[in-house]
Amino acid sequence: EATTYLGDSVVGLGDLDGDGCDEAAVGAPLEDQGFSNQGVVRVIWGAGGPGCPANYRVTTLAPGLTSMQAGESLAAGGDVDGDGIPDLVVGGDGTIEDGDNLGTVWVVSGSYLLASAKVTANPGPMPVVAATPLTPISGGHYGLNGPSPTIDFAEAVTLVPDPGSPGTHSIAVGAPDSDIGGAFHAGGVLMYRWTDDPLGTGFPGIDPVPYALVSGETNIPNGRLGETLFLSGDELLVGAPWSSQAAMQAGGVYVFGF
Repeated sequence: EATTYLGDSVVGLGDLDGDGCDEAAVGAPLEDQGFSNQGVVRVIWGAGGPGCPANYRVTTLAPGLTSMQAGESLAAGGDVDGDGIPDLVVGGDGTIEDGDNLGTVWVVSGSYLLASAKVTANPGPMPVVAATPLTPISGGHYGLNGPSPTIDFAEAVTLVPDPGSPGTHSIAVGAPDSDIGGAFHAGGVLMYRWTDDPLGTGFPGIDPVPYALVSGETNIPNGRLGETLFLSGDELLVGAPWSSQAAMQAGGVYVFGF
């Protein structure tokens, strides 16, 4: 499908199925598939190596709602839900609710991916198949909308070590148009973790209350902290392309240790 921005986000998943070849996920945040700009994420299952399938296979994931722009950002490499299997995190900054642009972040559990439909893919265009729901229909709270409108929530996502649960990861979500620190569009990063029953409904999921907040510059507007996020070892790198650290709106990168 034309003008889908396929490849706007790409992330490695490691060898999720244990066959000796690594997997990757690719976002196409403006793909339609029946819902305007819903966004589609494809997991490409590795092939060709010893013990691996001869041909690539693809799992197609989509939210099934208009304007979500799922796949604007992707993150992987850690276990969010605590089941010992690495998970995929998907960001979509186009979510519209009650006329407000909120953005959404989803946890796609590794166990769900392993059980998902896989279609053989030959070189060329991605296979066009009915998409699997981005998350299970029931059994947990796998999606979370942004806390307020027009903050560009989920423009970037990454996984970070969870200080409250060793061995698992929590989700860092960029919100570069937020005013967390009080300055207009100074930006910020919100940290969320998985808990047993965050909404009192008997299902596990993402706690809607962030356990940590990082704000951009508090005295100068438009820094846009959280435009990009990257975990390097035990340090979180946060991009702020209009930061004024050294010179007015020259941009900067901030480093936070865990």
